[in-house]
Amino acid sequence: MLEHATLLTSWFGERTAMRSFRRHSTWYTKGFRGSAELRQRLMQIATLSDLQGALATIDAAQPFPPTAMRVPRGKGSGTQAVSLPENYLLDSR
Repeated sequence: MLEHATLLTSWFGERTAMRSFRRHSTWYTKGFRGSAELRQRLMQIATLSDLQGALATIDAAQPFPPTAMRVPRGKGSGTQAVSLPENYLLDSR
């Protein structure tokens, strides 16, 4: 999570990145024991320092929950056709 948030910060700046990261944080925490409390905390982060503080409270010995693999991520409405502009993938060298 920290790497994801750090990369967003380098791209968008800290304020925008942390607001954007909040929506991704639920994907990282689904299925873990006690994740509801952590998610509530993550929804209030405003800085990378806040995120580091929240992540410091996680039990690192807790194994990855197999049930988390069944949690749908992204759009659940089916497949969408990809449409690129004409010649978008041509090599321009």
